[in-house]
Amino acid sequence: MRNIALAGAAIVAAIGSSALPARAASPALTFSMTAPRPLVFPAGPWKAGYATHPPVRRLEPGSRAMPEMAAGAKKGTPKPPKPVPLATFTRKISARGANYSYTLVGSDPFVKRAKPVTVTTYIVPLRIEFDDGTVADPTEASSCAGGHVAIDDILQSPLFADNDYGDGHPRQYVENFRYDEFWSQTGAPNALNPSYSVRLAPAVLPTITIQAHGSPTKIELCGRLGMLDIDTLDNLLFEQIIPSLKPLGVAANTLPMFVLHGVIMTESDDPNGVIGGYHNAGFATAPTAPGPDKKAPPPPPLIQTWAVANYDDTHDFHFDQDVAVGSHELAEWLDDPYTINPTPAWGHTGQVGGCQNNLEVGDPLSGTFFEMDVNGMTYHPQELAFFSWFFDQSPSIGINGWYSSNGSFTAPADLCQ
Repeated sequence: MRNIALAGAAIVAAIGSSALPARAASPALTFSMTAPRPLVFPAGPWKAGYATHPPVRRLEPGSRAMPEMAAGAKKGTPKPPKPVPLATFTRKISARGANYSYTLVGSDPFVKRAKPVTVTTYIVPLRIEFDDGTVADPTEASSCAGGHVAIDDILQSPLFADNDYGDGHPRQYVENFRYDEFWSQTGAPNALNPSYSVRLAPAVLPTITIQAHGSPTKIELCGRLGMLDIDTLDNLLFEQIIPSLKPLGVAANTLPMFVLHGVIMTESDDPNGVIGGYHNAGFATAPTAPGPDKKAPPPPPLIQTWAVANYDDTHDFHFDQDVAVGSHELAEWLDDPYTINPTPAWGHTGQVGGCQNNLEVGDPLSGTFFEMDVNGMTYHPQELAFFSWFFDQSPSIGINGWYSSNGSFTAPADLCQ
């Protein structure tokens, strides 16, 4: 049984700082977006801010995301080379009297000699230029963070730096989450896969500039905070920005992570909520929703998965500090890459006031983070719910019999009705 520091305690990095990945050099790319309606900051108190995900994207006629696969593509267009798929595995499970199918990033921990998986993660800084002259750029030094640069701090954070979580084997934060989540297969005595690993290999791409028209900013405890419409941003990413990054290596088997700095999002159906990040997926056609038995057919050809995360140093959020959003979204991408993994209904915890029925491992514990001292900085990754919590497994197959990464959950989720 491994001991892991509980919430509020500090975990000290076991290894020193490593060199930061070089940033790719390329001509600047500039795009623009216009808010579809007047955006107003909620009066507060603000709700914890992570979108489950915007609508799953699919190709429309004439789409720029992948023109040769879009409906309406010209006849005779040569078929593109078959893309290398994202490394995933799919299994089935029975829970609460129903059958479920799920797809996770990585190799199958229930199969002996599961191969280690490394996913290239392209860090894409988003420079947001607002109408009032405010510029939010994660590659510029921040006076709110003692002159630190957000992108550099992210690269040296637990998201990508290795740390010893108590067993003498340094890992990245979400790599360790997955290892502990399936502990019975990875870390327990006589486990099938003691060397199990799903790692992220970061590479920084050129900064993307977005001219955000009709989007407001406001003064915070430190600096200014901007707001964007999430659906407008997501459509811009899928239709224009991601295609522009294809020549730089972004492909279905990689993860582009778009980084905001001091910028939150809002959505039309929840104007009182604020959103710090999300993850999503785009397909050649819309994926089919699970049927009555919760089985989903294989998804159509995947174009891309992606994540968006705000790095906050305005000191004004109880749910968003430095890499809290990044840890939330990377872990959810790991366990629900296509955003369509169904689970029994759960809710009334974390950011979820009602019922939810998907494998979003960050949502049940939004706002619950802890301190980690890494490379001379104190970071605040979020605690995450284990697989066993969602699927009513008893005992849990997670480390220490826990149902979450720091042990806050000690029993499976109650069925939400």
